[in-house]
Amino acid sequence: RNNNRPTNNNRNTGDIATLDYLEVKYNQLIIKSDKQVQVKANWSRGNQVYQIRLENTQLSSDFRDPQLPKDSPIDRLRIAQPDNKTVVLLIEPSKNIEIRQLNQLRTNLWTLALNQNSIARQPIPPSINPNPWEQPPSGSTKIPVPQPLTNRIPPRNTGSPNKSKVLVIIDPGHGGKDPGAIGIGGVQEKRVVMNISQEVARILEQQGIQVKMTRNSDYFVSLQGRTAMANRMNADLFVSIHANSAGKNKPHVSGYETYYFQSGRNLAATIHRNVLRKVNVKDRKVRKARFYVLRKSKMPSVLVEAGFLTGREDIQKLTNPNFQKQMAQAIASGIIEYVRANRL
Repeated sequence: RNNNRPTNNNRNTGDIATLDYLEVKYNQLIIKSDKQVQVKANWSRGNQVYQIRLENTQLSSDFRDPQLPKDSPIDRLRIAQPDNKTVVLLIEPSKNIEIRQLNQLRTNLWTLALNQNSIARQPIPPSINPNPWEQPPSGSTKIPVPQPLTNRIPPRNTGSPNKSKVLVIIDPGHGGKDPGAIGIGGVQEKRVVMNISQEVARILEQQGIQVKMTRNSDYFVSLQGRTAMANRMNADLFVSIHANSAGKNKPHVSGYETYYFQSGRNLAATIHRNVLRKVNVKDRKVRKARFYVLRKSKMPSVLVEAGFLTGREDIQKLTNPNFQKQMAQAIASGIIEYVRANRL
C-alpha cells in the first residue's frame, strides 16, 4: 500500500467522486466509484504501463488495494492519489496478456478487458501532436554550475581480478524508437535523461567507481535487456534515470521522485536526500513501485524521476545544461555516499 497517498477521513459529498474499490476478476479489472467519474487512459513509460487517470476522484477512507489472484492477468498494479482530485492507476499486464478496451458499464462502473493472447499485440502508443501545445515560458532560470566532487573512492580488494571496483549500472531511460515522455515544446525524455546519465557516469568514474551504461547513445534497449545486463555483470547498484509526465493538461505538476522496490530502499533514500540538498526541486517523496527494472534487478536498484517535462516550472530546468549537471552531481553524490556507508 502506498503510504504517500492523502488520507480521506470522510466521504466527499460535493462534486468529487470517491473510488470505492478495485477488483481483478477473471479477465477484467473492475473499477467502481460512488458517482460518475471522468476517465482518461493511455500507455506510458515506453508503452510498458497502462495508465488510467480518474479525474475529480479521491480514494475512500477505507479503500484497500486489490489482491492480485494467482495467474492474475495483471503483473503489477500501483494506485496513487497525487492530489485531492485525482486517482492514478498504473497497470502492467502479465506475459501474453493484451489490454483490449476500457468499458463504461454505468456512470460509476468501469471495466478494463484483459485478454489472453498467445502472441500479445504490441500496445499502440498514444498519438503525439506534432504542434507543441505550449512553448516554455520566456527567459531561463539561473542555475548554479555544480562543483566537482572530491575524495576519490579507492579500489576495493575483492580477491577477484575481474572486479576490483564497485560496479554501478546507469540506465538512461527509453531511447531510439521509444522517446519516452514528450514535454512542453516537444522535448523528448530520452534526450534529457541521456545528458544527465552521461554526467553521472563521468563523475562516478572520476571517483574510482566502475560504470556501465545500458545505452550510451540514442538506440532502443528493452527492459529485459537492461536488467539482464546488470544481472549478468553482477553489478553492485542499478540506477535508472527518467523524466516524468503528468499529461499536457497538468502543467502545474512538478517535482522530483525516487522509486525503489525491495533492496533499493536505502539507496533511494540516500540519493533522494542528496538531490533535495543540492538541487532546487519540489519534493514528491521516495516511493515504492514494482517497475520492471526494479523488480528484476538482483542488486539494490532505484528509478529517479528528475522532474516533469510537462510542468511549466520543471521544463525550464530540465532543458538547462547547468541544471542537468547539477542533478547529475546530486545523484552521483547519493551513490557515492551509499557506497561509502555500505563499504562496497
